[in-house]
Amino acid sequence: MNSIHQTLAAFTPDPDPPSLGTGLSAMAAAKADTLAVTCADDKRSWRDLHRRTNRMARGLLAHGVRHGDFLTIALPNGTGFVEAFYAAWKIGAVPQPVSWRLPLAEMKAIIDLANSPIVISDAPLDIGRPVVATADLLNASDDESDLPDVISPSWKAPTSGGSTGRPKLIVAGQPGVVMTVAAARMRITPDDVVLMPGPLYHNGPIVTVFPALMVGAPVVIMPKFDAEETLRLIEKHRATWVYLVPTMMSRIWRLPEEVRKRYDLSSLRTV
Repeated sequence: MNSIHQTLAAFTPDPDPPSLGTGLSAMAAAKADTLAVTCADDKRSWRDLHRRTNRMARGLLAHGVRHGDFLTIALPNGTGFVEAFYAAWKIGAVPQPVSWRLPLAEMKAIIDLANSPIVISDAPLDIGRPVVATADLLNASDDESDLPDVISPSWKAPTSGGSTGRPKLIVAGQPGVVMTVAAARMRITPDDVVLMPGPLYHNGPIVTVFPALMVGAPVVIMPKFDAEETLRLIEKHRATWVYLVPTMMSRIWRLPEEVRKRYDLSSLRTV
């Protein structure tokens, strides 16, 4: 049987935290043209991230997405994935990420469960619901001004792995507000540079990337994991914090010693 499981956040929220939209607005005012998100050659400053997601949020409204709706996001790693989350939060919707490579039958079952008004995907999908590309959301409005302040009832709704049956939505008990304590528990500070090689639709990367942005730490996203490329990007961006799972660590360790020693990893503080 399909079901939605409500989970409680594993942390105490900050007193009177601002909405995630207001939090990004504050970062844009404070950090302006400094980089917030980088993926390969695609870069977003804090101001760009804020203004573009204001436009995309209006695009969501134009496509019928409303406060409290689940919004299925089927995008690969990239700046667009981050923008889709913020655009959803700015209208009070709940981001509901899925792997963009899921078999259509599995994806349709999740989307039907979420009852998402639209699906954000840059690839065409035959799933019986409107599919809207990130560029179309952006082009739906040229109004970059702030929207009315709202708070999503839940800041994320990823899926379970389906090991005990069909995948379920895991709806966070924490609303869409800035969670500085979440970043602190991950040992992420505003002075960090976070490197993310993992798939963003997984919960681990979600609870790393977005709390980092909430406290003003820039994030470097890899389109996909590659062992040597991870080391190269640590050196290039002087990353201080990197997300790795054991399989990734093993693949890095299996690189030839001369390759592993080729890169300066001295900036790292947290792995």
